[in-house]
Amino acid sequence: MVGLVYIGDDVIGEVDLSVIDESMGAIGGELLTLECYSKYRHSIQQRGIANSDNFNLRMIINGELIKPEGGISITHVEGFEPYVDSAGIDLNKIRF
Repeated sequence: MVGLVYIGDDVIGEVDLSVIDESMGAIGGELLTLECYSKYRHSIQQRGIANSDNFNLRMIINGELIKPEGGISITHVEGFEPYVDSAGIDLNKIRF
């Protein structure tokens, strides 16, 4: 399942999501960045892990904005591809 990841109104990339912890309602996957990501890359890498508290992160799956209880985070360490994860999602409402 593909999700679009936003910071504010900027689409920064898409992610091919899979369930990473069913009991926690957690999903994740590698972020395929778009050009807009470059505006945020340095700030995200400085943090190591950027989350919804640091940035206005949003994710749209199947045309719907998800509202995870545990927020959304992006992990991006130099030398590795950025990774997006989110927890606290009702997985029954998302079609994988």
